[in-house]
Amino acid sequence: DQNNVLLLFEAAVAGGIPIIKVLKQSIFLNKIKRICGILNGTTNYILSEMENNNLNFTDVLKNAQDNGFAESDPTNDIEGIDSVHKLSLLASICFGVKINFNNSHYKGISNIHIEDIHYAKKLGYKIKLISKTEIIKNKIISVTEPMLIDSKSELANINGVLNAVKIETDYLKSLFLIGEGAGGKATASSIISDIFEISNYTNQKSLGYKSSQLIPIESVDFNNTKSSFYLRIIVKDISGVLAKITSNLTNEGISIETILQLPENKNSFNKKEVPIIITTHETTISLLNKAIIKIENLSFVISKIIIINIDKHIK
Repeated sequence: DQNNVLLLFEAAVAGGIPIIKVLKQSIFLNKIKRICGILNGTTNYILSEMENNNLNFTDVLKNAQDNGFAESDPTNDIEGIDSVHKLSLLASICFGVKINFNNSHYKGISNIHIEDIHYAKKLGYKIKLISKTEIIKNKIISVTEPMLIDSKSELANINGVLNAVKIETDYLKSLFLIGEGAGGKATASSIISDIFEISNYTNQKSLGYKSSQLIPIESVDFNNTKSSFYLRIIVKDISGVLAKITSNLTNEGISIETILQLPENKNSFNKKEVPIIITTHETTISLLNKAIIKIENLSFVISKIIIINIDKHIK
C-alpha cells in the first residue's frame, strides 16, 4: 500500500479456486455473513481414503506422503495450521479485519480413528476438517477442526484432494465453489491470474482494503460457544458404566441425543474393553469439559475421550 503496488496471493488459499477474486471483486459490496469450507486437500484426502478403503490414519498418511499429497513433515496440514492461515486471510477480506492467526481455534485430524468414521456414518454424518468464520455481536469466531456434518450436505461429498468453500451473504443465496486445492496446474492457474491482474493494474488493494483501514477485532470466547458433540469413550466391559457416565453429563446440564454401545468391529478393541458412543444436544464447551474431566477420572475409563464437534448448520 505504501508503494502503491499489489501483492496478490490467489494460489495461497484453495489452490485453483478463484476465491480471493470472488470475494474482492464479484461480491465485495455484499455483506458476507459466514464462510465455511474445506481448505486443505491433504486432510480431505486422508479422511476420504480412510472412509472409502477402511484404512487407519497412519496407513493413509503414509500413502499420502508416498503419492506426494502430504509433506515429509505433515504437521501443518494434519494439525489444521495450514487451514487456519488460509481462514485468517479469508476473514480479513470478508470482514475488513486485521489478519490475526490468534483469533482462530483449531484442532487437527490425527486423533480421528477409523471407528469414528464408521460410527459417524451410522449416525448419518461424515467427518471433515471444516474451517468457518463469522461475526457475532461485533466479535469474530474462527474455527478449524474435524466436524461431523450431514452426510447429504455438499461439503460432506467433497472427496480426495478437492477443496470447497461456501459463502453466505445478505442478498445472494449461498455460493458454493469447488476445485483443486493444490497441484501444479491449479497453482499455476492462480499465479498467472494474479500476474495478469497486476499487469492490468487496477485501483483495488491487495486485500480489497487499504491495510490502514483494516480494523482490530476481538474473538468470541470459544469456551462459551454452543454446539452438539460426538464422544467416544473406551471403558472396561463391566456393568453400570453407562449409568455413571450419563449421570456425570446430566449433572452438568448436558442432554444426551444418541447412545451407541456395540463395537463396529469386535477385533478393533480388546475383548475386555467396549466403546461407548454418545452424541449430545447443544451445550457449551466449558460445561462439556467439566463433565469430561469427571468422566475421565472414573476408574473404568481406559483412555482419553475423543470429542468431535457436530455442526448441524452445514446443509
